[in-house]
Amino acid sequence: MEFDLSEHKPDRSRVKKEEHGIAKKIKYHPGTRDFVAKYTPVIFIAVLLIVGVIFILEYNHWKKESIKLPSICFSDSDCGTGYLCYNSRECSITSEGPSCGEWVGDKKCHATCMVDMDCGTDGTCEEVQMTNGAMPWMYKMCMKG
Repeated sequence: MEFDLSEHKPDRSRVKKEEHGIAKKIKYHPGTRDFVAKYTPVIFIAVLLIVGVIFILEYNHWKKESIKLPSICFSDSDCGTGYLCYNSRECSITSEGPSCGEWVGDKKCHATCMVDMDCGTDGTCEEVQMTNGAMPWMYKMCMKG
């Protein structure tokens, strides 16, 4: 005894617009067009985000390169926005008055960073400890390789 299973298959056809009074059926095959149509807004937003991030990174890199930096600095105010003066000295109060240690750092302005990519191709993002007074602080700045 044989069974015809073709009648029990789900109908995956769509009815096309009626032409000349006859409804035509076409087979539906999900494909690339459906994927693109469904995810076009998501793809568009993702591309915009990627372009925006690249623009911001390039703009910041260009901006940092175009700032004229002093050859020597003594405080962060000597450097431009987005830069720190690598100039550190630990001091403490003793019974004889303030006592300060040796100067640490190269007394140059360094760009602040979060990751190596922020420093361009010729530098690395390093965490350094700087002390102005008695309290040490950790900073991330670009160091030339």
